[in-house]
Amino acid sequence: MGSADVLQWITDGYLAGDPIATGAFIAVFFVSGVWQLITGGPF
Repeated sequence: MGSADVLQWITDGYLAGDPIATGAFIAVFFVSGVWQLITGGPF
């Protein structure tokens, strides 16, 4: 299970209303947003 598979599972679960996948989706979005701010990229 690669990172693309994980992202697909999280996205599918988020769209289906799965609470675990929704939490993971929010966490991934938050971490990637913070990483963009740290590296000076667009948010």
